[in-house]
Amino acid sequence: MLQVHLEPRLRASGLRLAAGSAAAVLLALGVAGVLLLLAGVPPWAAYGEMGTELFGTAFGFSEVLVKATPLILCGLGVMVAFKMVFWNIGAEGQLHMGAWAATAHNGPQCDIRSSRQTTAGHKKRV
Repeated sequence: MLQVHLEPRLRASGLRLAAGSAAAVLLALGVAGVLLLLAGVPPWAAYGEMGTELFGTAFGFSEVLVKATPLILCGLGVMVAFKMVFWNIGAEGQLHMGAWAATAHNGPQCDIRSSRQTTAGHKKRV
């Protein structure tokens, strides 16, 4: 019987890390391109439109920051918990609990329903 012995790499080189990241981005673009082709959309035109919207307008760039900030903060929260080998409620739970706490902190005019709407992306009606 063939036995395989795995040894953890003590330190990965910078080139290996960069190559892994580049390969992940290229794989993601390739898979997305295939899905766009199946949907009948030319991938290069779609990628060009995304780039134009992101880097061509201040509104597009600000929307990317608005959408990315909660995801980045959730990732940082999960990273801290994993580094401490600490039990946590997961990234989605942290996002919801943080939104509820922030909404509750705004004062007595807020209720739990409005905080759920906030986490779901709905605007609060006044």
